[in-house]
Amino acid sequence: MERQSAGRARARSWADGSWTDLRNLVGLAGVLALTPWGALAGEPVVIDGQVRVRTEIDAREFDAGVARRHFTDLRARLGARAALAENGHAYIQIQDSRRLGGSSAGGAFTSGSLANGANLDAHQAYVEVDRLFSSAWGLRAGRFEVNLGNERLLGAVGWSNVGRAWEGVHSFYLLQGGRIDGLWLKAAERNSADRNRDFDAFAANLTLKGPGIQVLAVIENDAKDAAQAGQPTQLDRITAAGYLKRDLAPFDLEGNLAFQFGTQEFAGAGAEEADISAFLIALEGGYKLGGASRIALGIDLASGDDEPGDDEIKTFDNLYYTGHKFRGAMDYFVPSRAPGLLDAMLRYSTQPTEGWTLKGDVHYFATVADYVDFEGKKTTSVGSEMDITASTTRVKGVTVDLGASLFFASESFAGQKDPELGQWAWASMTANF
Repeated sequence: MERQSAGRARARSWADGSWTDLRNLVGLAGVLALTPWGALAGEPVVIDGQVRVRTEIDAREFDAGVARRHFTDLRARLGARAALAENGHAYIQIQDSRRLGGSSAGGAFTSGSLANGANLDAHQAYVEVDRLFSSAWGLRAGRFEVNLGNERLLGAVGWSNVGRAWEGVHSFYLLQGGRIDGLWLKAAERNSADRNRDFDAFAANLTLKGPGIQVLAVIENDAKDAAQAGQPTQLDRITAAGYLKRDLAPFDLEGNLAFQFGTQEFAGAGAEEADISAFLIALEGGYKLGGASRIALGIDLASGDDEPGDDEIKTFDNLYYTGHKFRGAMDYFVPSRAPGLLDAMLRYSTQPTEGWTLKGDVHYFATVADYVDFEGKKTTSVGSEMDITASTTRVKGVTVDLGASLFFASESFAGQKDPELGQWAWASMTANF
């Protein structure tokens, strides 16, 4: 009996070891398939990735009674690009976004515990055909990022710990010295049984590289239902825009011009409809002082509405832009605001030594239309902001970025007498491979 038990134990041990070896071999085969060595099979796979850690010290509230916050965010991305029969490729990018010491959706803290954060997601996953009907026409379908122009209207928000990705179809046609892009973007699939309640966006973009011009049109159709009276329902909006970027050394110029028109319905007895009429003007002109130094003046003006709730919407909607790139680094004005916004800015950048870049921005903010403050007064007063950033690649394989910002708010914008100074600082390390 003892020899039989020992024999069974050895058999189980051998079986467990064999299964372990088999699993290891399967795992190794999977790793090999996701490396450039996969080219030996005739279909090369290229791996890319990013790990970014960013710490922030946040005192952006204007109330001394609100505690200063400290937190660190982690974003990890791993992508695989596989060639498909010399006429396209498939790309998958997996992403994990988390706050260090944070909790899962169920409320369990994930660091140092056995809780599963379940933060893993497919940030991008698409198939792209490079030559659809001709060598100039291509098509991408699935989930992907969209960046057009300087990202003032359509951008992926790289600063975000998640980033924006769309699901839909992206077709492109290559021109001599340019390209045409057409996009169908499914913003919301509501699967309504009685009528179409989806949110679809369509975009067409013409790029002419010679003059540095892009022309964009975005059509949005959102047929959602409102939860209560007064909330927006049916949206039919068109945004027509132009983008210019020219290098006229030692000068440079960058600008956006956009108009919005259409209709927006609102729920309630005898649902009302408002006409949309809004605009955006953004210009920045720079001058190279010599070496790697540059100084620039800019203005970003989005129209506003001093009578919200009437039958005309004059507030410009910023669409799906990379908000952190514009209107100051402290992100007070990322959402579209009813009274609109004027941002007048002064920028300076230089490279004080090899491998280091230093930038400083000063912003003056005011609303375009009047708003009513906490004392019941009409005003356009907002405040000013100062941003300083420093970046270096001197640490081999890693980019280090540092930033600090101050916001001097008016009493009307802060909503209180003698507001505190808004403060914010951050530091990040990013490894791309």
